Amino acid sequence: MVSLLVLPADDARVQHLVGAMVGELRTRYGVLEPGPGLDSQATCVVAVDVDGVAVGCVALEMGEAGTATVRRMYVVPSHRGQGLAGRLLRAAEEHAANTGIRELQLMTGVDQVEAVALYRGAGWAIQDRGDPVSSTVVMAKSLTP
Repeated sequence: MVSLLVLPADDARVQHLVGAMVGELRTRYGVLEPGPGLDSQATCVVAVDVDGVAVGCVALEMGEAGTATVRRMYVVPSHRGQGLAGRLLRAAEEHAANTGIRELQLMTGVDQVEAVALYRGAGWAIQDRGDPVSSTVVMAKSLTP
């Protein structure tokens, strides 16, 4: 059983998960710093197991006029394959819609095929960046009130 909590970006559980994700991305992509850290004003949906251990997260960074960016989606390896990423994404979308956000955006790596499949399956559309050699996929989703 996993519970979902809404927490600020500076919560220690969020920071631990983001650190684990950065470590995994360093291994996957062979880079020292895989993108910027979280905005201190970000709101995060965090999955916590029955022992109180944070096992997944996704962040929402507020943008301009009714937009937000989904960042740092991560589920620890021991909890993958159980639909938790989808639950986190739905909760983040719902939280965003309830706070007046009408459009969400995100970027993910082209090599993160699991992430692209998750987002496409949840109704996200790939946006045209105009850069055919880019290593990122930009996606967006409109939310209904």
